[in-house]
Amino acid sequence: MCCVFLPITAFAEDESAPTSDDLLIMPISESLACGNNHGLTIKTVSEAAIYSIGCDGLKHLFPNQIIFKSWWQNFEDVSFVEKNTLDSDNLSDRVTIRPGTYLVKSSSDPKVYAVEPGAVLRWIPNEATAELLYGKNWNKIIIDIPGELLPDYVMGQPLTGSAYPNGVVGFLSTGRVVYLSGLVYYNLPGEIFDSLRFQNEFFIPLASEVMTNYIDGGDLIYDTTIAFPY
Repeated sequence: MCCVFLPITAFAEDESAPTSDDLLIMPISESLACGNNHGLTIKTVSEAAIYSIGCDGLKHLFPNQIIFKSWWQNFEDVSFVEKNTLDSDNLSDRVTIRPGTYLVKSSSDPKVYAVEPGAVLRWIPNEATAELLYGKNWNKIIIDIPGELLPDYVMGQPLTGSAYPNGVVGFLSTGRVVYLSGLVYYNLPGEIFDSLRFQNEFFIPLASEVMTNYIDGGDLIYDTTIAFPY
């Protein structure tokens, strides 16, 4: 069992962080995490580390700020917990980059990858494919993954340019914003868009020649596996 609390500024010193007397404590069970608080983000007052409570009832560490901000735009939804509630017994896999956000590479390898659900890496084999799928500014959304975090990912098949990796959010030539999975694109109603916490900065222009391979799947239905890690 775990506990919850207030919002914060994390991964940095925060002079306004609450003391233990300020904490609003609420028990967290697996069923609660799988309901409205699935993906709950937590930290202690005294340490910078932030965790996500998964539907598996386990804690998953955000290794750094950029990974955290691929899932959450800011720290407003992070809650403080008392340090003695955060034992390591239920610590599981670290959180990985959210699919459909950054392209990634290793500092020791020039290969660039897209990230799909399940922390699957899809190699982008050349600049032409990268520009086709992600536009002329594709190289501005690349981040380095520290070597020690690479084991958190698994290798998938290289991208061919005939389809986008799963998890991409982009806009059609009509301006319509859609979510891609398989060879299907899904419309994003306002309430679904907000609840899944998609961020405009990661939207890409979808190439018409690629989108001819896709079919319209109607409106996207809310899915915790899209909204939250684990």
